[in-house]
Amino acid sequence: NKEWSGYGARNVTVQVTDRNAGSSYGIEAADQTWNEPREQDLITEQMLADYEKHFARQLEGVSVQQSIGSVTLRQKRNSAPVEVIGANRGTILSDKVRMIAGTFITPADIQNRQRVAVVSDRFIKQYFGSAQEPKDAIGKTLLLDLSSQAVQVYISGVYQYTEADGMTYTKDTSTKLYIPYTTGFQIQHKNVGFS
Repeated sequence: NKEWSGYGARNVTVQVTDRNAGSSYGIEAADQTWNEPREQDLITEQMLADYEKHFARQLEGVSVQQSIGSVTLRQKRNSAPVEVIGANRGTILSDKVRMIAGTFITPADIQNRQRVAVVSDRFIKQYFGSAQEPKDAIGKTLLLDLSSQAVQVYISGVYQYTEADGMTYTKDTSTKLYIPYTTGFQIQHKNVGFS
């Protein structure tokens, strides 16, 4: 929009990190106090939808992402570390996801809190073995141990893994496993709302 264009902003990111998560970025002054956002302070799904509608001509999309946790999935002699991310359709743009099989998270997946997962082609090779083709993984189930509960999801899509600048892929490199953000809130026993 016009307010941000003077600053050369193309992407605006609001990131909130749980203070108790063990990692923090930035500097905090000694006299600052942290107050947990109240429910009425949270950005709702309707607010995001209204924002998208109002700025439809200026936006490619709104990306919602939520860290659910990290887990290593094991099958026979294979293992694959993943970072589970609650996401919406806009994440395909913000993360520059290139799908090679199946579909990314859909609005219906979000609305119905579907237990679907989008995984990388690297994950497919690590977990199922090098002979597995990405398209053949669609519909297969995974069991994730998250928030002290076993969560079964099925693979609905596979994206092409790309290495981050300066990073080298190893067998211990964690790739992203995307699930609908509403499913993520359900797993974490939280109401849907963004701060």
